[in-house]
Formats: sequence, structure tokens, C-alpha cells
Amino acid sequence: MATNPEDLLSDRVRGIRDKIANLEIELHKLICIEVIEFLKTKRNSPVLEKVMACSFLQIKLSPTAQAQIAAGRWSVPLANLVVVLSMIPWAEEFQQLDKAKTTV
Repeated sequence: MATNPEDLLSDRVRGIRDKIANLEIELHKLICIEVIEFLKTKRNSPVLEKVMACSFLQIKLSPTAQAQIAAGRWSVPLANLVVVLSMIPWAEEFQQLDKAKTTV
């Protein structure tokens, strides 16, 4: 079944695409809020510091993210944060926290 390219430019399709994009941004926000709430406990603060440092570094290295922030749009920076969160070796980080806790 072939799709007519003109159908992809219709107001209906554009509206659906915008709605999905807004839902993705809201989902990023919810994920980030939940993870940050979890990480901001005293025990997990070393991991939160690493996440924040990585996120700031990604923003600093990304002209796109900087331009988005300047324009008041946070979708790219939030996506960067989600990428950082997904790249963390969580088991190793929590194992290090457990080791630090037992040596204190």
C-alpha cells in the first residue's frame, strides 16, 4: 500500500505528529523527575552528581542543545539526560555505593 506524500503534509497528520512529539517530551520529563527523585537521596547523591556532570557536558558540547535551551525548548536537553541515564552501568554504581557504605 503506497502512501501519498501529500497526505503526510495534511493538517491532520501534522497535528498527530505534534501531539506525539509533545507526549514524548512529557514522557522524558516524567522519567527524569522519577529518576532524579530517586537519585537525590543522600545515599545516591554521588550517582546524581555523575549524571548531572555528564548531562552538562553533553549540553556544553551540543550547539543544538544550547540553541534549544536559548529558545526555551527543553526537548533536546531532556533527551540528552535520558541518554545519560540509559548509559549508566547501574549495577556497578550501586555496588560502589554499597562498598563505600560498608567501609565507613
